[in-house]
Amino acid sequence: MKSKLLAALAFAAVILSACNRTPAEVSVTGVSLSDTEIELIAGQTHNLTATVAPDNATNKKVEWKSGVPGVATVDDDGLVIALAMGASTITVTTVDGGFKASCAVIVKKRVIPVESVSLNHSEFAMDEGGDLYLSASVLPKDATDPSVIWTASPESVLSVNESGKVHAEGPGEGDVTVTTVDGGFKASCHITVKAKTVNAESVTLSKDKLELTVGETATLTATVLPENTTDKTIDWRSADTSIATVDQNGTVTAVAPGKVNIRAVCGAKEAICEVSVKAIQATGLTVEPQTATLMEGETIQLKATVYPASADQTVEWASNDTKVAKVDANGLVTATGAGKTQIYARSKAFNNVKSYCELTVNQDTSLKGIALSSTIMTLKAGESRTLTVTFTPSYAANKNLKWSSSNNAVAAVSQEGMVMGMSEGEATITATSEDGGHTASCKVTVSGSSGPIVYYWHNSVCYMNGAPDPRNGAFNADKFTALAEWTKGADCVGKTLYTLEYYKDHGVTCLYLCKDREPVRKLPDAIKNSPVSGFCAMENYYALLLKNGKWDYSVWKGKYGEDPVEVRITGTFKEFDHPKIAALNDGRIIVAVRITDSFNDRFLAKYVINNNSNSADEYIIHPHWSMYPAIAVSESGDDYIFGVDIDSDDVNYYKGYLYKNGVFVSSYDKVIYDCNGAVAFHSGDVYTAVHDQKQVQTRIRKGDSVIYTIFDKRYVSPESNRPMYITKSGDLYLAGSYTSEGSALFLNGELLYSGDYRDFEIYCIAE
Repeated sequence: MKSKLLAALAFAAVILSACNRTPAEVSVTGVSLSDTEIELIAGQTHNLTATVAPDNATNKKVEWKSGVPGVATVDDDGLVIALAMGASTITVTTVDGGFKASCAVIVKKRVIPVESVSLNHSEFAMDEGGDLYLSASVLPKDATDPSVIWTASPESVLSVNESGKVHAEGPGEGDVTVTTVDGGFKASCHITVKAKTVNAESVTLSKDKLELTVGETATLTATVLPENTTDKTIDWRSADTSIATVDQNGTVTAVAPGKVNIRAVCGAKEAICEVSVKAIQATGLTVEPQTATLMEGETIQLKATVYPASADQTVEWASNDTKVAKVDANGLVTATGAGKTQIYARSKAFNNVKSYCELTVNQDTSLKGIALSSTIMTLKAGESRTLTVTFTPSYAANKNLKWSSSNNAVAAVSQEGMVMGMSEGEATITATSEDGGHTASCKVTVSGSSGPIVYYWHNSVCYMNGAPDPRNGAFNADKFTALAEWTKGADCVGKTLYTLEYYKDHGVTCLYLCKDREPVRKLPDAIKNSPVSGFCAMENYYALLLKNGKWDYSVWKGKYGEDPVEVRITGTFKEFDHPKIAALNDGRIIVAVRITDSFNDRFLAKYVINNNSNSADEYIIHPHWSMYPAIAVSESGDDYIFGVDIDSDDVNYYKGYLYKNGVFVSSYDKVIYDCNGAVAFHSGDVYTAVHDQKQVQTRIRKGDSVIYTIFDKRYVSPESNRPMYITKSGDLYLAGSYTSEGSALFLNGELLYSGDYRDFEIYCIAE
């Protein structure tokens, strides 16, 4: 019993061990394909089936590949796609063991059968001996064999070549047939051939030259050869019917003087008769009226009559003196200036026949309008200023004016135009002309203080807010005599105006530093003899920028009670272009300039002269700089340099570039046409202005934001050291000029006043 139990336990252990073992994997021994060779037409598909042996193989995965994928491709399921004519081999490979099987694939071109054919003509009429080109259209257009065969019958009437060229052999009717080689489709054209036409070989006229007077007629006869010409019809033509006409009977009628060819045309042949038409002799001419008197600008219509009435009435007009009067081609006379002249009319056909109107033009001296030298004026109580008047025309006979004030308690005006500030407030001063009652006005503001005063210079005269400075020439006549000249140098410290001006000191021309237009210090002769390119003033010192040569500039700086000291600015460059100068409270002088080096490369540079230093430090800020820079400084001691240069992203445009202490800050605007810019600093904000000449506008920014856009041709002059100012109250002034438009001053984006002079420059604003 015990032995049977042991045997049972051993058997159970064997069975249990067998259940826990993994069955052995079956390896692949080969692979075969359902086809070993197939033929397809381009575009067809075929499924190949791969059989992996043995059937119970563990891993039956296979990979498919085409030997020439451009001919046929195969996907992961064995689907073969025929792409183009050619041969390829499709190979299947087992993942287990790498066994292979292949199928040869032949791809044939797809055959497209012809479906129809047509001709460009279904019937046609021809002359004997003529040719006709027939063209056959085989459909579909991509048919595999579009070739055709041409036939014609009867041969006595028609023949045709392999290109479809039909020749008319003789009169009669016949057919030309085209047959497609593929499918035998047909199309025919029925052709009628007319007997050969006999064309004209020559045409002659009874006369080849003919002379007539305007209004006369003559008949020409045409002869056509050969006699058996099929069509002898003559087409009569005139080359210029304004000179002579011809009817279809050959009758020529003279219309106007000149020469013209009359043509007789038969088929492709023609004959020409040259016809000369003379004008009817003009015997006289009158102009009405014979005399006339006009004022400048007036017009009169003159009338000319040629005799006899049958003669050509066309006349030519001319003025003997166009400065007095002009006349147009129709005899309309316009008086252009005072004087006397003759307005002539002469026969166009006979130049010796002429007459004239004796014309007298008197000058119009009536007044057309007036304008004041300024439309706004700011005065202190007790201050006076004189308004000047421009008369249009300048030679007006009556220039008498009547001046009036809308509020005499605020501002009074004399009959000479002198305005006196009386008390705080606003008043309008008006000038009214006696002749025509024309008016012009100026708005006057009177206050306890003068408010901002804009100083600028033109024709050696200093202006304040658009009017001449009353202090012009008001100096000690015993010692100083002001010359008719003022340098381009001025600056303000608070309400104090500092200028550089020339004077004659006992007959010798000297350059002086002036305070409120009074000379306070004579400057060294070395300064006097060099052009002053810039000037700046601070609380305790001033500085001048002098041009010694293209590549040699110097800065003269000094305290108000001392002579200035020269600091040379030189370098290895070729020349300076329009440098700008600015001064900081700590005594530093900054010069911004575009320089051109010896290799003709341009750079934006700045020069820094430190306090108590006799040398300048050079810093190259921007390479390849195009235009001229502008400069401004802040109360905290920062310098800002701004200008227009080629856009680094698009060389077809320009941009405004801003630098702070020589380091790039930002760029503004895309400018279509290069121009100059301006920069100013106020209360922690940087203001920039860029003018675009192409778009005729100036954009003014506060930081990155556009605050004003001025649509005006006048732009910042490269000569201006400080063309833009911002007052303590935040008002922004910008000066601009343009060759034909003069100059202007803009306040907060609006035109304040303008003049007909160039290079308008704000020197400074006192407030």
